[in-house]
Amino acid sequence: MHRNNTEIPGLMFRDFLFRICIFFIQNYIMKITAFVCAVAFFISCTENKDSEKDNKPVVTITTGTETEVKADPTEYFFPGPMHQWLASFTGEWEADVISYMDPTKPDTSKLTQTYSMILNGLYQEAKLTGTMMGMPFEGRSINAYDNAKKKFQTTWIDIYSSGFTYMTGNYDSSSKTLNLKGTQPNPSDGTDMNIRQVMKIIDNDSYTLTMYGDAPGGKEIKYMEGTFKRKK
Repeated sequence: MHRNNTEIPGLMFRDFLFRICIFFIQNYIMKITAFVCAVAFFISCTENKDSEKDNKPVVTITTGTETEVKADPTEYFFPGPMHQWLASFTGEWEADVISYMDPTKPDTSKLTQTYSMILNGLYQEAKLTGTMMGMPFEGRSINAYDNAKKKFQTTWIDIYSSGFTYMTGNYDSSSKTLNLKGTQPNPSDGTDMNIRQVMKIIDNDSYTLTMYGDAPGGKEIKYMEGTFKRKK
């Protein structure tokens, strides 16, 4: 059966309206879907933030019968007031040093100490150069303040030895004194010898440094003492 020509435009018009309706319906559904997805995403983000807050790592410190919770362990990674104190020595210092390797003939030397901060300001590097006992001398130390242990630490090496000296201790603000204790290798038999260092702050531009250590028989003696002044 054949349709007449008047029916064809009507069919085409109805088909056109049908397609328009489908287009608007689909567009409406897509908008609704996008809105629902956006709401769901926002809720998810909010829950994730709350979850991150709840799951933030903590450091627990137990003292006696009480427990203290610290919520910011990143304090361990960044310089603090004690590192700022170390940084205050940055620059060159002139040193007059007396060594007592032979107590009957103390040796007097003039040396230069250079301080600089390294590794994001967490460590202090010190270089000591000059002449001691008539021979060229060079020594280096790495000084630190451990935020976790709340202690100063230092390692020392020089061209007169092949082993590390390691010391640790505290700063007494009332007497302006840094007291360190540790060990160094005994060159005669390789055993550890006790060593002690006292750094006394005179003012912003001067300090004294005295080192003590074990003598034969275990008695403590003075190894070295020096006066350090900031180079102007």
